[in-house]
Amino acid sequence: MAELTLLPGDAGLPPEERNRPPSTRSLSPARSLGDLLADPSLLVEPEILIPFLAVTNRTTLLSGREKSGKSTLTAQLVADATRGRDVLGIPIPAPRSVLWYSIDEPLGDTVRRFQGLDADLTRLFISDAPRTREELFSCMSADLSSRPDVSLVVIDTLSRLLSGVDVNAAEKVEPVIWSLVDFFRQHNVAAVLLFHTGKKGQEYRGSTSIGATVDEILTLKRRGEEDRDDFDSVEDSDDDGRRVLVLSGRTLRDKVQLAYHSGRYGLWDALHPPRERIIEALAEGPAKTKTELVTRAKVQKKAGLQLIGELIFTGEISETGDGLSLTRLRAGNRADTPLGSRFPSVPPEGTAREPFAGTSTTTSEPSVPGIVPLGGVEREPVDIAI
Repeated sequence: MAELTLLPGDAGLPPEERNRPPSTRSLSPARSLGDLLADPSLLVEPEILIPFLAVTNRTTLLSGREKSGKSTLTAQLVADATRGRDVLGIPIPAPRSVLWYSIDEPLGDTVRRFQGLDADLTRLFISDAPRTREELFSCMSADLSSRPDVSLVVIDTLSRLLSGVDVNAAEKVEPVIWSLVDFFRQHNVAAVLLFHTGKKGQEYRGSTSIGATVDEILTLKRRGEEDRDDFDSVEDSDDDGRRVLVLSGRTLRDKVQLAYHSGRYGLWDALHPPRERIIEALAEGPAKTKTELVTRAKVQKKAGLQLIGELIFTGEISETGDGLSLTRLRAGNRADTPLGSRFPSVPPEGTAREPFAGTSTTTSEPSVPGIVPLGGVEREPVDIAI
């Protein structure tokens, strides 16, 4: 008997049941734990495809306020992954191929952004064709068939696909999200759905069933939108580019402090080390105790106390009965420089890419309907200045 085509929903059937005509199959597809444990593929932990962003064969929902930089951050992580570069300091085992649906901004903006981020010209594929859910599924089916090496699909943004759907009504929005999640699982690809948060920027907009349906939930928050973001005082109202990325999902769980600097996002601690924060905190005035200084510098207590001890030993901090004070301002100390001037504001989406406008974009990559391979002049990698 010829083996039947495996249909959605047949995956849980044992091999002997899959080969039987549906009319003769047993009613229950349940398998014993022993049978399931005999399948080695079920015992492998999911691989983090791109650090801080995507897990193999899982769907990520990344939300943020409008123009908060979620597309910029996601594009940076994707661009680095296509090159096989470290992603925010975390190495990846191999370059990733990515399919990006730019359905919420002009195609030129997307292309210039990735050109500026030095994405791999042969591993990133961009499409602005779909405008409805039906068109998206059709395009994804064709694109993934043409590009079997693609391991991640990014949709920017989910809001466009939910047009006309009441996102606050679970019975309306849940079927849409489930259809996407099921599609990605059946095609064995990871996905990132960019979305918007509510007015307060605390969580994704709409029904909680949206978050319950996806696998990973990421929220990008501006400085001050997180109740405890561990940044300095938020008395100034200017957006200086600092962000908190909150990861809460099945695999990705963390709170990452970021800062936008020299056209890229970097880890806050790498761009503004704890040692510098201690010096700057003490430059503002003496501290009665080491613990007080650690608190003012917004650093972890154990590491902060160790650093203070080192600074006392080297003579940069003096310790007396009255407390701690800065012995001298070191050369290059930036304590008198407003923090906002060191981390320039994130420009509005679209405007940051203007310096690359007019750059020629040519490629010899074979054309695929609905996809624009990322072409352009090779650019030197842009490193984060630390």
